Amino acid sequence: MQLMTRIYIALWVAALLVLAACAPQTPPVPEGTASPSSTRTGEFVPYYTPTPSTTPEPPSLTPTPLPSPTATPRQHTISLGEDLFGIALRYQVTLDELLQLNPDVEPHLLKVGQVLLVPAPSQLGSVTPQPTPMQLPLDPPDCQVTAEGGVWCFVVVRNPQEAPVESVSVSFRLAGEDGQVHTQVGYAALNLLPAGGSLPALAYFPPPVPAPEQASAEVLAAVPAAAAQERYLPVTVEGGLDELTEDGMALVRGEVILSETASTASQVWVAAAGYDEQGRLVAVRRREQSGLALAAGERLPFEMALYNPAGEISRVELWAEARP
Repeated sequence: MQLMTRIYIALWVAALLVLAACAPQTPPVPEGTASPSSTRTGEFVPYYTPTPSTTPEPPSLTPTPLPSPTATPRQHTISLGEDLFGIALRYQVTLDELLQLNPDVEPHLLKVGQVLLVPAPSQLGSVTPQPTPMQLPLDPPDCQVTAEGGVWCFVVVRNPQEAPVESVSVSFRLAGEDGQVHTQVGYAALNLLPAGGSLPALAYFPPPVPAPEQASAEVLAAVPAAAAQERYLPVTVEGGLDELTEDGMALVRGEVILSETASTASQVWVAAAGYDEQGRLVAVRRREQSGLALAAGERLPFEMALYNPAGEISRVELWAEARP
């Protein structure tokens, strides 16, 4: 029995060997030839590259503006003979700007040595008067060198026309010995220049300025005074040089008289010009009073001082204007 089992197993193994020998053989694939399994047949399917989505731009950032630095006001120490009008002209600012920085200052009670705040240049707007074809004659300018090396220049502007003008500005030029030319814009002491009248104008050249070899001036701008009778009131001014002090100050006293036919005045300006013995214009001052209720026919007294650092003042000329 065991023998038969062994014979049966041996025959089964032999049969398997015979079948294996009869199976087809796959030839070897030469080196460098693609394997049949890597070859793809059938319909070609194109490959679409997906369109990349647009990358959103980062949101624009608005920079936060930095606060502008506050300009530091300048300081001015009042010296003998100065007033607010002259100080404002000297620093090319308006009286209102000067008073805004000095609310506790009494304009008509300034003291020598008193310190004022003056707006810094960056705090100011730059306004250049526009030239006008209006021609107004000028007297020859007079200039004086100050103790600190600056130069004050004065000139009288005349209006020969039959109509008043206002907002008169004058261009002053100084030619030094070195050939350099310095230019500064000055303004009339009052706003209204009546027909047939005159007004002093002045400008200040800050140091360093060389000693003026030659000075000249010309009217830069002037505006016809529209509706002048409605905006300005008729006034007259009386007074003049009253006293010369030991320190060279010329005290000027007088009164502004409002016409009997005028309406009530709320603002009054008085300008005074001082001349030396040679007839040269050497000093100009202006006094302004507002918040008034000056009735027709009333008189408004005033007092101011003129100072000529180069000598005495021998003659004074006065102007006045008023507004309702």
